Amino acid sequence: MGTINKAKTSKVIICILALIIMLTTIFAVVTDKLSVAQADSELLLREEKIYSHTSVEEDFEDDSLIVVMDKYISGYNKNQNMIFDSIAGIENIEDLTYITGHLDEKEYLNRESFRQILKISLQEESKQNVINTIDKIQKLDGVLWAGVNGYYSAPEVSSLQESSDILYKVQWGLNGTYGINVEEAWKYTRGSKSIRVGVIDTGIADHEDLRPNLVAGWDFYNDNEITTDDLKGHGTHVAGIIGANSAKENGLKGVCPNVQLVPLQVLIPEKADDDYCIDPVSTVKAITWATNNKIDILNFSIGATNSVSFRTALENYKGLIVCAAGNGKNNNDENPIYPANYSTYPSEDVHVISVGAINIDGGIYWNSNYGQNTVSLMAPGSGIWSTYPSGCKWESTYNPGYAAHTGTSMAAPFVTGVAALLYSEYINNAHNLSKSEIARQVKATILDTVTEDDRYSKACYTGGRLNAGEALKKVIYKSRVLKDFGYKYLTNQWIGHIDMILYGGSNSFDINEDGTPIVHWGVLKFAIGTSICYNAWKKINSEVVIRLTNSAGEDAYVFGISFLKVIRVEVGLVSNASYSFRTFRVPVEDLDNDTYTLSLTCRSTRNNNTQTTTSQYTFIVDR
Repeated sequence: MGTINKAKTSKVIICILALIIMLTTIFAVVTDKLSVAQADSELLLREEKIYSHTSVEEDFEDDSLIVVMDKYISGYNKNQNMIFDSIAGIENIEDLTYITGHLDEKEYLNRESFRQILKISLQEESKQNVINTIDKIQKLDGVLWAGVNGYYSAPEVSSLQESSDILYKVQWGLNGTYGINVEEAWKYTRGSKSIRVGVIDTGIADHEDLRPNLVAGWDFYNDNEITTDDLKGHGTHVAGIIGANSAKENGLKGVCPNVQLVPLQVLIPEKADDDYCIDPVSTVKAITWATNNKIDILNFSIGATNSVSFRTALENYKGLIVCAAGNGKNNNDENPIYPANYSTYPSEDVHVISVGAINIDGGIYWNSNYGQNTVSLMAPGSGIWSTYPSGCKWESTYNPGYAAHTGTSMAAPFVTGVAALLYSEYINNAHNLSKSEIARQVKATILDTVTEDDRYSKACYTGGRLNAGEALKKVIYKSRVLKDFGYKYLTNQWIGHIDMILYGGSNSFDINEDGTPIVHWGVLKFAIGTSICYNAWKKINSEVVIRLTNSAGEDAYVFGISFLKVIRVEVGLVSNASYSFRTFRVPVEDLDNDTYTLSLTCRSTRNNNTQTTTSQYTFIVDR
C-alpha cells in the first residue's frame, strides 16, 4: 500500500507541476500579448509628424535646434533626455516650457494639449550639422517636429502706424514732400532678414537702432572681425539710412527696417584723420568677400580708382551695386568718378546705380556731382539724420547717438534701402531668375519709377528722383497671384500657388487704383509652385485646371489654341511634388485689349477625402 500511495502522490505532484508550468506559460503568453497590445496602443497614441525642410542658405543658428515633443509623451518638466540617446553630438537639452511654482496656479496653461518645447545645443557649430541632426531627430518616436533655431521676418503690414518718434518727424528723406514716399512702399513690405546688404565703408557701430539688423562682417585692412567704426562714423550713418529699425525709444527708422546689415570695413586706421582714406586692396577683398558670402546688394558711399582689379572684382559680383555720385560740383560725364561711372547709360554689364543728392526743397544739393549720362537718379542727401557712433566727431550734442550729414554719401543708401525692399519681393522666387537677372530688374524698376523733375533733366539720365512707393508697385515679379489652392487637412498638406512675371520690364505695365496690372506689351509668364508640402503616410493626388478667359467669359486663344491647362500633381511620401508642367507664357501681342481672368480649380484627394478649391486673378491688356 505504501508503494502505491507514493506512486499516486508522485503522479499528483507531477500533474500539479505540469499545471503550474502550463499556467505560467499561458500567463507569460497573455502578459506578452498584453505588453504588445499596450505597446501597439501607445504607438497609436501619437500625433502625425510634421517634417521641416531647411537649406543652409537660410538664416538660423549654427549650434542649436528646436524640438517639439508629441503631446502624448510630453509632461510638465519631464526629462526627455533618454529619447535622444542615439543622437551623437548633443551638448545640452533645455526645456523651454519648464513650469515653475504650483500647477494649480497656472490659469493660462493649456492642460489638454500641452507639448514640451526643447532647445538642443550641439557640440559642432555648423549649419549643415544642424540640418543633418534635424533629419535624425525628427524620425525619433515621440518627436512631433524638429527645426532650426531661426530668425523670422517681420510680417507685412497694410499701412504705416502713426509714429511719435522724434527723429522720424525730421527724416524728410522718408516722408517729406520731396522724400522717397516710403510710407507707400511699406504697405507692400518692410523688407526681409533673408536680404543681405554689404556696406563697404568705415565699419558699422553697435548702435541700438542697428543692433537687431547688424550681422558679422570683416575688417579687410586689419584682417579681423572688429568693424566697430569708432574712428569716422561714416559707415554707421550710411547703415542707419538703409536699415535702422527704431529699436531705441524715439529712435531712427531706415528705409528697409527689416534686413541684414553687413559691415565691410576698408578704412586705413593710421590715416583716419585724412578724408576717409581707403585701402584699394581691401576694397577688392571686400567685393570678393561679398561674392563668396551671398551679399545681395553693396552700398558704395566712398570712392575708388578705376583699376583693372577693382573693375574685375565688380564684374565677378552679380548683385546690385549702389554708389554715391560724389561731391564737388563735378560733371561725371567729363571727369569720371569711380565706381559711380560704371553706371554709364545704357551699360548693363555691371549692375551699378549712381546717385546724386537733392535738398529738402527738391533742388539739387549745391555740391553734388552730376552727369546726364553717368548719374542714374537723384535722392535726398541734405541734412539727413541717421545713426552715429558715440564720441565720434559731428555727433549731435542734444541728441547723442545721432548726427545730421549732407552729401551724395547720404543719397546712395536711400536707393540701397529701396533696392532691399524690392529684393524682399523676390525671395520666394523659384522660377529660374538668376541673381544677375534680379539685380537687373531691381535696377530697372528703381530707374523706371522715378518722379521726374525738370530741375534734374541734365543732372541724371532718368531726369528724376527716387520714388519708393512707385517702385514697390511696379515689381515685375508678382508672387502668389493665385494662392492657397490644393489639399489641407491636419498635417497632410499640399498648398500650391501661381506667380506671374511680367517680362518686358517695369515700364511695360501700370497698376490701377485697385491693384490690377494694366499690361501694355511683353510676355506674361505664369509659374506654378508649392508653398507648403508635407504628407506623412498617404499620397495626395490633385488635378489643377487653369483657364484664361476674356470679359465675355470666352477662352482666350494663344497661337490659335484654346488656353486650357490641366495639371496632375502627386505628392508622395517623401513630401515632394511633381508637376506635368511648371510654367507657361502668354505673349501680350496675342491678346486683344480686354480684361482677362486667370481662373483655377483644384480637386485633391487623400484617403477618400476629396477637397475642391478655386481661385481667380484679373489683369487688363491695353496695348
